[in-house]
Amino acid sequence: MDILSMTALELGRKIKAKEITVKEAVEACLKQIDKVEDKVNSFVTIDREKAFNRAEEVRDRVLSERRTLHQSPGTGFDIGETLAFVRKELADM
Repeated sequence: MDILSMTALELGRKIKAKEITVKEAVEACLKQIDKVEDKVNSFVTIDREKAFNRAEEVRDRVLSERRTLHQSPGTGFDIGETLAFVRKELADM
C-alpha cells in the first residue's frame, strides 16, 4: 500500500511494526509536495531537515510516553486518554 493513501492510524501501525520508518513517511510526503507544489503553490518554505528531525522527535516522545503509561498500571490509562493525547500532539504540530 502506498504511504500517501494510508490513514494516520494505518501509517502509525506500520511505523510501530517497523514496516515503514518515519524517514520513509516524511520522504513520501516531501516527494508528493515536490510533485504538485508548482501547481498548488501552497508552501512558502519547505524545511526538509526540520521535517525529518521533527518526525523523529515526535516518534521518540510518543513511544517514550506510551511506554511510561503502560509501565504504570495505576495511572488509569485507557484508549480514550491515548486518543486524546495523540490528537493533542497532532494539533500542536
